[in-house]
Amino acid sequence: MDKDEHEQSHRTAPVEDKQSQTAGDERSQVQVSPDAQFDNVVTWEASEYIHHHKSAGWFAMLGLATFGISAVLYFLIRDVFSIAVLVLMAVTVGIFAVRPPRTLRYSLSHSGLTVDKKHYPLDDFRSYSVAQEGAILSITFLPTKRFMVPVTVYFSPQDEPKISQVLAANLPHEDRVPDVIDRWTSRLRF
Repeated sequence: MDKDEHEQSHRTAPVEDKQSQTAGDERSQVQVSPDAQFDNVVTWEASEYIHHHKSAGWFAMLGLATFGISAVLYFLIRDVFSIAVLVLMAVTVGIFAVRPPRTLRYSLSHSGLTVDKKHYPLDDFRSYSVAQEGAILSITFLPTKRFMVPVTVYFSPQDEPKISQVLAANLPHEDRVPDVIDRWTSRLRF
């Protein structure tokens, strides 16, 4: 069996058919499927993002900010279309603020990262960084392509050794300082 056939079998074979070790809690359950010749496959399930409860005050602040920015836009450029786009964006943010996160299935191996049915080859990433958000850890994969969005995955802290073992063998670790958008979304509890 050549390496391509072997990798394909890892993508299509159900996890239950492999020998596995299970560890984790309600949020994350990691299974490690070793194959001494080619690959270690680590699979787990976790939330797609951390959901923060939004109070009525949060939505009131969103409305006030939208109204204030709309008023400034109207007096500066007197363009109703821009104000309509801003209001539409605020409504979209409000909808996404209440949407509960889905539980996604993640799989990590030497060939790449799979999030549900989407596969990312590890060659698409230049490095990774690990961050802690409360009791949950996240890995951010930094892309090599200029316009590709970084991919962030969440997992339970007790699963870090298994996941880090596969990552350390394939990508360099990079300490990442949160940028302005990360700090704003953290403060806004988004």
